[in-house]
Amino acid sequence: MHGFKADKKKHYIQVCIACRPETLILSIKDDCIPFNIEQRAQMMDQEDVTKNIGIRIVSKTASEMHYQNILGLNVLSIRLDGMVEA
Repeated sequence: MHGFKADKKKHYIQVCIACRPETLILSIKDDCIPFNIEQRAQMMDQEDVTKNIGIRIVSKTASEMHYQNILGLNVLSIRLDGMVEA
């Protein structure tokens, strides 16, 4: 465990997917603890490629990522170019 206490409250998550010619845009919004994937990707140990594999895959695959914490909500937008055929 990462030292987080189990939170008994129910959480909220919203996932939106937009398809454009040759581009896929994911928007993920939740009310969990702040988690800036952009900062995490920069802080990762480059020597151990097995750690944080999900973050590594997303940060290498994404054309663009943008994270904000707005009014206590995590808002992450991920743009993936070349993922949808025109």
